Amino acid sequence: MTISTELLMAVLSMDAYNREYNSGIDGLNATKVGQASVIDRTAVGIGAPEYQAWQSAGFYALAYDCNGEIVIS
Repeated sequence: MTISTELLMAVLSMDAYNREYNSGIDGLNATKVGQASVIDRTAVGIGAPEYQAWQSAGFYALAYDCNGEIVIS
């Protein structure tokens, strides 16, 4: 089944919101959402100090690889 780009972006946004600290749902640890693969923050050079600063500021984002295209949610 093919879904629209807009629907996929909405699903990835909800997925990102429900991961890591202050998540709305516990236990989301899958590395794929449909065809989108979660990119680990360490793979793009985000270390513990930056991550901690983001957490302290209440900021959170997640990167996905969608068939070679990088999406930030």
